[in-house]
Amino acid sequence: RLGFAGGLSDSVSALVTSGDSQIVDITIVNGKIVVRDGRLVTIDEDKVAEKANEISQEMIQG
Repeated sequence: RLGFAGGLSDSVSALVTSGDSQIVDITIVNGKIVVRDGRLVTIDEDKVAEKANEISQEMIQG
């Protein structure tokens, strides 16, 4: 895949900086699952996105 071009010289960097959430099934940090099936489980992503959109609109409107 083109998204991993250059990964032969720095495979760790390629895993961290290339691709998208569709290639991540699970992420564990300090023994706790933080991503499952490509979605954060520690927060409500939809609620965060909604709040970010509200703030963006407020900034645009001044």
